[in-house]
Amino acid sequence: MWKTSKEYKKINRMYFEKIKNRNLEADKTFKIPELTP
Repeated sequence: MWKTSKEYKKINRMYFEKIKNRNLEADKTFKIPELTP
């Protein structure tokens, strides 16, 4: 458990940012084949 909720929120945000970035990168790689004939 994290000491404070503030600490928890900060780490939570960092974690979700990582996932968001990973998903964006995955989207890019998946969208390229669709655009190219």
